[in-house]
Amino acid sequence: MNFLIPHLLIGPVLLLLAALYKTFPPRKINNFYGYRTARSMGSMEAWNEANHYSARLMLQLALLLMVVQLATYWTVGAETSLMLSSGFLVLGLGVVIYLTERHLKQMGY
Repeated sequence: MNFLIPHLLIGPVLLLLAALYKTFPPRKINNFYGYRTARSMGSMEAWNEANHYSARLMLQLALLLMVVQLATYWTVGAETSLMLSSGFLVLGLGVVIYLTERHLKQMGY
């Protein structure tokens, strides 16, 4: 099975989504688009801070993910690289949530 196309799309798609998220942040609290947790939805200030902060972290995650994708693709092969990259993505998104929540707490939200 050819894993090259789906594998190499994960990082760029995340980068595109993060760039859109940073360029067009949600203007008001909603249940559809944005960084939605109880803490971030507590006030408009927390909402804006959470969305700004998490968008920056997601851009960094996307760039790191692309490095991981390329490095693992050439060293361990496509199938294993896809699994490793997917795991890195899930772990990375967990870190984004943790760091954003910690940031909001430190800011007093």
